[in-house]
Amino acid sequence: MRKILFILLLSIFFSCVSFKNDAYLENPKNIYISEMQLKTEGYFYRQSLFKPTSYFNTTEDVKMIHAFFINQDGFTYELQGINGIIHYLCTKEFINENSFENAHKNISKMVQIQKENKIKLCNFYDGTADGKGLTKIYDQDSIKIQIYRAYGNGNNSYSTLYHLQEYRGKIINDSTFIMKKSIDFYNNKKEDINEVYHFRKSDKPNLSNYFINRK
Repeated sequence: MRKILFILLLSIFFSCVSFKNDAYLENPKNIYISEMQLKTEGYFYRQSLFKPTSYFNTTEDVKMIHAFFINQDGFTYELQGINGIIHYLCTKEFINENSFENAHKNISKMVQIQKENKIKLCNFYDGTADGKGLTKIYDQDSIKIQIYRAYGNGNNSYSTLYHLQEYRGKIINDSTFIMKKSIDFYNNKKEDINEVYHFRKSDKPNLSNYFINRK
């Protein structure tokens, strides 16, 4: 009976999920990233400052890390706005320090908890597309990162739309790339950007390529 109920709940969930802009998504079966092109034993990150709100217990600009975990098969997982002054509940210990290094430490804690407990928590979820996508290298030094983001579907709280966000840029070396353009397919907005990403060696979460069986 429990198995039947579980299957029923899964069918309801997936029937309420829809993907937009699938036509723009790269074919994951045609992607391979070598270590000579980009390092993959860790993540690429950029630093940013965020004006504090009532959500943060500080009056200083919040130092945040935006990260992409990129695998050799192109599968990519995104973490946004990780900082050092929020206690991410999945982690055991908390150090309240508004620094980029402490934000990196929080990412490391998230990965370790997910790997050790073999749970799909701590901002790493294996069963949804939110924050997941593909990275492709083309024309030798050009890079494209595509990420799905979850949006509510109007007044239907049980329905989720996944829209594609795309970043394009240039590879400087195997440890650095610069994103020059972003395309938000949710509202068809194109924007020139200048976002530099550097590599940091680290463990990676245990996540399967969500897209390999979808194309």
